[in-house]
Amino acid sequence: MAQTNTFNSNTTKPRHTQWGALGDVVFETHSAPGQVTDSRQWTWQAQKLINGYPAHQAGGEGERTMQLEITLHNRFTNIAQTYQTLISMASNQVPRALVIGSDAKGKFALKSIRETLTDTTPEGVVVAVRYSLQLLEVRGENNV
Repeated sequence: MAQTNTFNSNTTKPRHTQWGALGDVVFETHSAPGQVTDSRQWTWQAQKLINGYPAHQAGGEGERTMQLEITLHNRFTNIAQTYQTLISMASNQVPRALVIGSDAKGKFALKSIRETLTDTTPEGVVVAVRYSLQLLEVRGENNV
């Protein structure tokens, strides 16, 4: 009797796994991430000296920004609903926790969203969209 192989590698792979989240928007490995850029700056003020190299005084940290590139695919998420959630988060102007894996990055406000349509069907049905999210870390008393 011939034995048939019923193993299907697609059924053993998870459909998606959680990669991170910004507030109510959960990023999954099949829908994100594309790229994460974390930018921090510290200020140093030069003080001119007569006949010498300038002395420098630390001026503290500037604003921390992050750029998060995510791609949403209609096979794994409702693109329109997730987009509306992002717009609502930006409009409400309430900082949200940003978590990547098990690392809490801080609370961030959504400053801008850039949308790039990446895939459609021949009939014009949206299949995938890439979003570039510009985030600003909010600390202190403004941090709700």
